[in-house]
Amino acid sequence: MIENIYKKYTGGTDLSFGTVASSLQGIKTLNKNLQITRAANRNNMANAATALRTQYGFGDAKQLAQLEEILNGRTELRSGNGDGKAQTVTENGKRTVYLNSYKENMTREEQFALGITLGHEAYRDGIVGNVQSQFNETAEAVLGHTAMAKRIQSDSIYNDMMTGLINIDMNLKNDISAFDNALATGDWGAFGSYVGNNYDYSADYWRMTWSGQLLSDGDGWLKDMNGNYILNENGDRIGAEKQESGLLNIMNGTGGQSYVSFTDEQKSKAQEIMRAAGLEMHSNGQWNNKLGKKLDMAKVMELSGDTIADKVFSAYYNNKVDSDLATIWQLDLKFSDSTISKDVPDVAKDRYSELVTRHLNDTATPAALMDKYTWSIYDKNGIATQLYKIDENNSFLDDLVKQTDSGLNSIINAYGCNFMSTIAFPQLLTGNVLTASEIQDIWDYASRQQAFSWGDYKEMPWIIEQSEVKQPDLIANKVSAELGYDKLRFIFGGEHKYNQIGRRVKVPYRPDHFVTGSIYSSVIYNPANTIGKHRDEVPVYVYKK
Repeated sequence: MIENIYKKYTGGTDLSFGTVASSLQGIKTLNKNLQITRAANRNNMANAATALRTQYGFGDAKQLAQLEEILNGRTELRSGNGDGKAQTVTENGKRTVYLNSYKENMTREEQFALGITLGHEAYRDGIVGNVQSQFNETAEAVLGHTAMAKRIQSDSIYNDMMTGLINIDMNLKNDISAFDNALATGDWGAFGSYVGNNYDYSADYWRMTWSGQLLSDGDGWLKDMNGNYILNENGDRIGAEKQESGLLNIMNGTGGQSYVSFTDEQKSKAQEIMRAAGLEMHSNGQWNNKLGKKLDMAKVMELSGDTIADKVFSAYYNNKVDSDLATIWQLDLKFSDSTISKDVPDVAKDRYSELVTRHLNDTATPAALMDKYTWSIYDKNGIATQLYKIDENNSFLDDLVKQTDSGLNSIINAYGCNFMSTIAFPQLLTGNVLTASEIQDIWDYASRQQAFSWGDYKEMPWIIEQSEVKQPDLIANKVSAELGYDKLRFIFGGEHKYNQIGRRVKVPYRPDHFVTGSIYSSVIYNPANTIGKHRDEVPVYVYKK
């Protein structure tokens, strides 16, 4: 892979700042300059204009493409507050580049350095993949920004300035040294080793489920199930750039606070939580990037229930508060076992009481509480069946088995996301969660069964090649019957007059991954860890026979 990337070194445009004045493309360049100024002002980052012009003058194909994305608004450019120079994410379906090194007052050298950073981010797609894909992306990004720096340095007008910048930026100086060695020897494997030893190519955040469970997913920014940043009451991001720094910020209700600002006691608490989840610290002080590891939230609340970010606290105890109210009001409203078993440690009791008051303000009556969680479906005779809403308040979300959990066969572990996202609908709808062995039994049954095909009177398997779900309706109906709701019927896809309960969502991952979404397309349950921009959404309906 690395051996082919070096060709990008000669992939930049011929138009450099040193030749603009005499170029026949001067009029076109003037127009581009105006577009750049408008884009920088539109993003409230006037000092980023030079960084954008650097892409136009010295960028390769990737960097020029990113520039056009920024100019036309398809990529968002924002000032960040993380520890690193920049970060690229997918936010609300749009690629967003956070430039953490941006300042209102920047020297000429700083503005060009920002341009090199932006050139690095051109190779970031904002989607978290597996370890190998993350490494490949990082290697391309390092090579891309290094080649851009050398192109700027080769321009006679900017040679002195760029040489001075390289001499004071040891990381960039080392990048160029590794690049030059690979270029001279043809050993691009050595360049790949250099990147692997000097750059963090892990995924980018802690993820929080709707029920307040924190899952490891790389370093430290807190995101929701859709990959969007979770913001505090001031609209700022929660967490920090690296895993441990991020958890320290989350546990102390801050954002972007540096690691050195926390006490040894605070660091010890965070490390205790991370190790208990199965995360390991390398000898260089960096943590591994095991995805989807659950933190012991009871322990987290015991250690930081009085300081943890309010968004985490409120989400974690959302169902717990409502289950307490339902008990007091004697409502026939079932909650998950994990909700009922949640404890409120002494350190969090005052805060929990405040949360109860907030819930009473929002759901002041038993009827309002029932409406928050349930709805009724009627058969042709008008007989009602109470079901649960498939949204972020559903208390059974975190109890659902994942495709990577033990007890499921290797095919489900590797390729079962479509199947697992399909059977999530009847489980969430009825408030009944299947065990791993029950799921395996349904998989085995569905793999053996034949479904009648109206087209040519032939029979077709429910699951083709043991992983592709061809008849999700029948599988969901089977699960519903197993759960004691044999009158419910599911329909996946199309437009129908029946009750829409959610969407089955497809996101990119080798090449596709399936998740369970609400009717508003929000990801509710993810069978594994991968998330990204939605590629396809299938509406899911239910009716009562």
